[in-house]
Formats: sequence, C-alpha cells, structure tokens
Amino acid sequence: MKTERITDVYVSARFGYTKYGRGVSFLLNIIKLREESLIRSTSQRFG
Repeated sequence: MKTERITDVYVSARFGYTKYGRGVSFLLNIIKLREESLIRSTSQRFG
C-alpha cells in the first residue's frame, strides 16, 4: 500500500511538472511574441 501511494504521488508530481512546464513554455512564447511586436512597433515609430 505504501509503495502504491509513493508511485501515485510520483506520477501526479510528474504529470503536474509536465503540465507546469508546458504552461511556462506557453507563457514564454507569449512574452516573446509580445516583445517582438513591441520592438516592431517602436522601430516603425522611430524608424
């Protein structure tokens, strides 16, 4: 029973980690796109 519990926690932790990692990469992609659009708009303004 104890081992089952440990594996359960391990699996849920790994699943949560992958979910979290995906969310972080998604956020980073959004930030990257925003920065690119900001750089473009500022270069258009000053260029």
